[in-house]
Amino acid sequence: MPHVEVSAGTVLAVLGLVLLIVQPGAIPFTYAVATRYTRRGGKRPALTAVGAYLLGFVFTLIVVAVFACSDFPLFAALLFGWGTIWLFAILILRDPEVRPSGAHLRS
Repeated sequence: MPHVEVSAGTVLAVLGLVLLIVQPGAIPFTYAVATRYTRRGGKRPALTAVGAYLLGFVFTLIVVAVFACSDFPLFAALLFGWGTIWLFAILILRDPEVRPSGAHLRS
């Protein structure tokens, strides 16, 4: 196996690019999860926000990677990936119309 040296600048540039790609999806997901958690009376919103950011980061990275590997151009993959996460965040923020017991909350 050949030995390959990579400079620290290259590693930082790649990590920065990944961060730029994932930010637009991770931030709305974090807002949605943290808001829903505090609405339901959560006790540790800061810890929830950190966990939601990491989860949103991973979800966005996976969705964008799926679209990018499906022969979409990179710009289209970014838009489709971000759009998917934004729609998921909107669904998280929605108020439930039906309780788990089956009773309707709205008429």
